[in-house]
Formats: sequence, structure tokens, C-alpha cells
Amino acid sequence: MTVMYINKQGSLLKYSNKNLIVEYQGQKLEKIPLMYINKVLVFGNIQVTSQTLSMLLENGIDLSFFSYKGKLRGGLSSLKSKNIYLRLAHFERFNDKKFRINLIKQVVRAKLSNQLAIIKKYQSNYPLIDLDVKSQINTLEKVIEEIYNRFEVDELMGLEGAGSAAYFKFFSKVVKGDFIFDGRKYYPSPDPVNAMLSLGYVMITNEIASLLEASSFDPFLGFFHGIRYGRQSLPLDLVEEFRQPIIDLFTLKLINKKVFSKDDFEYHNDGSCYFLEDSLKKYFSKYEDLMCESVKDINQEEKTWRDFFKRQVERFSDSLINDAIYQPFLI
Repeated sequence: MTVMYINKQGSLLKYSNKNLIVEYQGQKLEKIPLMYINKVLVFGNIQVTSQTLSMLLENGIDLSFFSYKGKLRGGLSSLKSKNIYLRLAHFERFNDKKFRINLIKQVVRAKLSNQLAIIKKYQSNYPLIDLDVKSQINTLEKVIEEIYNRFEVDELMGLEGAGSAAYFKFFSKVVKGDFIFDGRKYYPSPDPVNAMLSLGYVMITNEIASLLEASSFDPFLGFFHGIRYGRQSLPLDLVEEFRQPIIDLFTLKLINKKVFSKDDFEYHNDGSCYFLEDSLKKYFSKYEDLMCESVKDINQEEKTWRDFFKRQVERFSDSLINDAIYQPFLI
């Protein structure tokens, strides 16, 4: 998949002679043949011509609109599946409390298990670092074990919250350099670390949302995250198992290898922190490199992250149609 990112504020995206062209104040910044593009993401004040919209839809290329701060506003997609049977199964399983609780247990267990695996792996790979994480490991192990004894959504959400709180205490200990992380904070993100985490989560959630919608799921009907007017809850369910293995480790790599510094961010009057324009472009480049890397799951199956997204959507579909246990992604 080739993804085109556009974040130059005030630029224009247009179509001409089978090419997508980005212009700024009359000057051509980029020219890419349409045949090489699978998805277009625009951030902030970007103009898109009606001819371009038509050609993207005609060629099955998704277009997603984000605010400059990285909030997903919406998108256009021509990839609509006709699988009404899957959509019916989706609603039927949602109303089946036993199925829903079992699915939520799988989602929560996978998320917390991946968090635990990351802590143990980090502890093993960096034995010379004075890293006291026994408390976090004990908490996560107890919470994971307790999942099997809970049968209400609120209880499982509480366990997920307790486990994640312990995990992010570990995370704060392994952030190096000038960056400081004293806990997960968002709406808005007050510091560079939280800003990178939030942006990364939005990016992978958007990718999963596109796959779900293309497969005939209703993205607004989530199992773990439930129903809230205007919120696509289902992608948030499936992204849980990927947050730490992808974005958290990616963020640590960018920080600890000094790919970014505090000078790559700006602060706004509302207390929010965001990438500068040129730094955001650099982030997108690193993100694409990450998405193209081959990784292995717990069973040593090797794929790119995007291929794992597709596999999990397929597994989720099979689970709903066949009333079967969902198999989440585990590292």
C-alpha cells in the first residue's frame, strides 16, 4: 500500500493526466501517478478539487480528512462490501450478552498480555538498566488472571484501566533524554510523548476503520467501547491489541534514538502540544517505514502490520458469522 500524506497548510490537491499533484501558492510540490496510490490522508487546511474527489472514488482510493492536530474528521471511500449477512451477524452478536462478554474478555486479555510482554521483553533486553518493574508485572499478572472471573462490561473495563495504569508507570521509566512522561493524557495532549502516542493511535485506528467498513461492518457498533453518538467504536475495539506493540514501541524508538527533540513540537494556548509542520512530515515518513516492516506474532507468523490488520478483520468476521471465539493479535 502506498499512502499519500499531505500536511502543507494552504496547499491544493488536484488531478491531471493520471497524476495526483500537490501545489502550494502556484508551485508544484509533489507529483505522483494515481496508479501508485492506495490511500490519501490530508491534515488541516488542504483543498481538494472536485475532479480529484471523483477520480479517487472511481479508482477505489480512500481519502481521509484530519484536523491539523490529528483528529479524524471523516473520509470518502468507494470500497463498500455487499456482505449483508456479516452485517446481520454483527447486530445479532452484539445483542448476545454471552458472546459480547467473551469477546470483550479476549480483547482486554490481549491488550494487557501485550503490555506485560513488552515490560518483560524490555527488562530482559536491557538488564544493565536499573529498572524496577516488579510491581507493574505483578499487577498485570493479577489483573489478567482476574479477567476470567468477571462477567460484566464495567468490571472488565475496570480491569483494563487498572492494568493500563500499571503499564504506563513502566512506560514513564523507559522514556529517555529531554522528554518527560508522567502519565497518559489526552484531549488535548499536553506534551510531546502524549502527542506522539495520540497521533499514532489515530493513524492505526483509521486504517482498521477503513478495513472494517470495506468488509460491511457497522463501525459505530462496538462491543467493548459500546455505542456513543457519532463515535466509531468498533475500530477502537480492534485497535486495542495493537496499541502497545505498534505505537508505544514506535514512540519509544523515535524518542530514545533521538529522531525527534522538543524543538519538533509547538504548544498552543489551550495547553495542547503538536508536531511542527516539517516534523509532522518526517513522522509520516517514519510511520510508513514502520507499516512496511515484517514482524512476527506469538505463533511466529510473519507479516507487515497492515497485513496483520487485514488478518484480524478476517478473524473478527469469522468469529461473528460462526459464533466462534475471536483470536486476537498477540506478540
